[in-house]
Order: sequence, then C-alpha cells, then structure tokens
Amino acid sequence: MAGQLIRAPAARNAPDAGFTLIELLVVITILSVLSVGGAMLATSRGGKAANDTSDLAAFRAAHTRLRSLAVHGQSLRGMYVTPQGRRFAERRAGRWRPTGPELRWRNPMRFDPARRAGFADPGLPEGPGAPQILYYPDGRSTAFEARFGTGRDQIRCRSDGWSDLRCAPL
Repeated sequence: MAGQLIRAPAARNAPDAGFTLIELLVVITILSVLSVGGAMLATSRGGKAANDTSDLAAFRAAHTRLRSLAVHGQSLRGMYVTPQGRRFAERRAGRWRPTGPELRWRNPMRFDPARRAGFADPGLPEGPGAPQILYYPDGRSTAFEARFGTGRDQIRCRSDGWSDLRCAPL
C-alpha cells in the first residue's frame, strides 16, 4: 500500500455546503433593485401636499430665472400665468411672444395681479397681449399674489415688485 494516497473522507452534502459568489451577487443585485424601486415609489407618492409644493417650487424657480435673465440680458421678460399653467414670454419687435411650451400646474392655483392684490404696481403690463408678470432689466417685476393648493394647505406667495418673492402658509 505504499505509494497510495489516503483521501480524507468526503464531507457530507459537499455541494450544499454554501453559496457561490455568483449566487450571492445575484441576490444582492435583486435586493438593491427592489429597495431603489421602493424608495422611488415612496417619494413619488408624496400626496397632495407634495404636489402643491412642487408647483410652488417650480413657480419660484421660474420667477428667479426670469428675473435673472432680464437683469443679465438687459431685456424685458415676462410670464403668462393662468389657472392651467405658466409660460415664458419675450418682447420682440414691439410685441409679446410666448417662448416654450405651457408648463401645467398639478393642483389648483390662483393668481391675482397687483391691482387686486393690494400693491402699488411699479410697472404695468406694456401693450396688448402682455404677460401678467413682467421682469425689468433693473431687477424689479410687476407686483402680484399667487396661491397654491386648496383649503388648509394653501400657500400664498407675494411680490411687491422690488423685493424677493415671499411665500407662507395661510
């Protein structure tokens, strides 16, 4: 028996002793995809209040952007505001022209120009078809009040035309 190798006894159920690296990677990948999908669903179902704030955030961003474009470009800019949505505008060849698509509101929105909002308007719309909000090269805008949402969740934003947009719950 010299020269024969002595083998250790085979472990019972050797193929079932553990997981392969590939199997572990597949399971980890599936779990990560499920967790990311769940997180996306949870954030997209923010409810009515989340949609109200997204309209508000979009309006604030548009207001800031148009004011900046007017100042840096030294040109008059505008925003049409309706209960359905908002749209940017430029004045070319003495006429107001909409630019880009209408961006629709997700929830109810009410807009009051300066005369009804109780402000002294620093600038009145210029010419027929003028947008409700004008942005001047000196940094001012027309005064207005906008309300986002309904009932107890309403948020009111006001601008006197000179200062920044101020928003607060009602």
